[in-house]
Amino acid sequence: DTRRARLPWRRQEPGRPARATRGALTMGSDAIGSGSNVHGFSHGADGHASVAAVSSSGGTTGGQYAVTGGTLLLSPGSERDPWVGRVGSVLGIELFVHYLLPAVIVLEILNYSVAGGGAGAVLGLMIGLTLFATVLVHELGHAKMASHVGGSCEKITLWPLGGLAMCATPTADHGAAVKVALAGPATHLPLGLLFWLLQLSCGDLSGPSPYLHDLKDFDRLWCNYTSAVCWMNIQLLIFNMLPAYPLDGGRVLASALLFNGKSSNDAARITCFVAAPIGSAVLGVGIYQMLGSFSGGILTILVGAWMLMQVWTVWQLQAQGRAEHHPLFMTTTTAQGQAGNV
Repeated sequence: DTRRARLPWRRQEPGRPARATRGALTMGSDAIGSGSNVHGFSHGADGHASVAAVSSSGGTTGGQYAVTGGTLLLSPGSERDPWVGRVGSVLGIELFVHYLLPAVIVLEILNYSVAGGGAGAVLGLMIGLTLFATVLVHELGHAKMASHVGGSCEKITLWPLGGLAMCATPTADHGAAVKVALAGPATHLPLGLLFWLLQLSCGDLSGPSPYLHDLKDFDRLWCNYTSAVCWMNIQLLIFNMLPAYPLDGGRVLASALLFNGKSSNDAARITCFVAAPIGSAVLGVGIYQMLGSFSGGILTILVGAWMLMQVWTVWQLQAQGRAEHHPLFMTTTTAQGQAGNV
């Protein structure tokens, strides 16, 4: 059935410029192997696009595009989502948390405890909490840059696959869109450097690595923690910068195409051609993880499948000649809202 989703934070006010908004989701997962090796595939992806179309009277109508043909589906963080609750605010931005979020942290604890016993369980708890703190910082990077370029961000949601920030900027400035898109992944640079320095502080000169050792040894708990988090930030940075919608790198690609004079439909078509193979590769990695008995395969498969669904949505719009109705490809007075940990 069809469910219409309104913009979750406020109505268009008379006399204010119409805004189109985009939601961007950063997803992250940490996949843990057995024994002394840790096989990770951390990643980021952006969420359902929240679309606002300028009406003839200057107001806006909005919703979450899941498929074309007028079917609008709710995304995590919608005001009508019964699985999401408000927990407070961060830097003036409302923070919501999905009720299943603790399940991901529990999985981290179980993953590490299999190989590391009690010390592994503590390590899993530390990494699980840090993962979502890192995702929150990523989303705040998008939010603060949106404010810097003249827009706003009023809502961030953390859910089992990452984070979703709902931001908007008041113009179709492609340069501003690029800045907002890059601001999220950029947060992983200082975070990675910080945890590398912390790793050095415990005498571990090996640097970031996907492999952890002596998980059962409490004496190595801090070194393993700093190494794992440093590596996680490197992975999140690289993955989010892949030129595949709905990742941040895919948004940069779309903005670059529009900046260089491509029409909305042409830009959407090229974006799909680039993103589809990458999404398929992510799906393939997830299948490989499952066949190889590596943990994290299910989450990776979900991310890859979800990426391909987002690409299919854009492809349907451009096939109908309606790509400009997607906020990523609007070329009139629109908002280039961003947020997309792993």
